[in-house]
Amino acid sequence: MKWKKYGFLFVPTALMLTASTPEPTDWQAIGGSRADGIVRVAYEQHFKQRLSRNEKQAQNVAYHRCKVWGYTGAESFGGNTRTCIDRHPKGVCVVWQHIREYQCTDHHNDAPAAKSKGSQDNKGGIIINLSPVNKVNLNNSADK
Repeated sequence: MKWKKYGFLFVPTALMLTASTPEPTDWQAIGGSRADGIVRVAYEQHFKQRLSRNEKQAQNVAYHRCKVWGYTGAESFGGNTRTCIDRHPKGVCVVWQHIREYQCTDHHNDAPAAKSKGSQDNKGGIIINLSPVNKVNLNNSADK
C-alpha cells in the first residue's frame, strides 16, 4: 500500500531526470572567407534547452571546411559570440545563436618566404604572389 501512496512521485521525478540531461550541440559551418582562411561555425540554443558543448565537433567542422579550401588545419580564435535570433514579444530572448571563428592554417600551396618564387616587372620591381587565390600574371598585364 505504501507504493500506491507514493507512486505518484516516481513518474514526475523520472521525467525530470530525463529532461534535465544536456543535449549535445550540433555545430554547423555558417560562413567565413576562403581567401582569408576564416571559418565561422555556430549552433542554436532554445532558452529551455540544456546543451553540452562539444568542442571537438566544432573543431572537426572547421577542420573539414578548411581542408576543402586547401588548408591542412584549423585553430580557434578563442571565445564565442552569442546573438539573440528570436525574441518573445515581451523582449526575452528565446533562441540564441553561438558563433565561433577558426583560422585555417598551413595552405598546401603556401611556400616559406625564403623559397617563394618571385619575378620582376618591367620597372625593376619584384612581384611576389602571396595568395594561392592570386593566379593573375602581373608581368603581362603591365605591358598591355
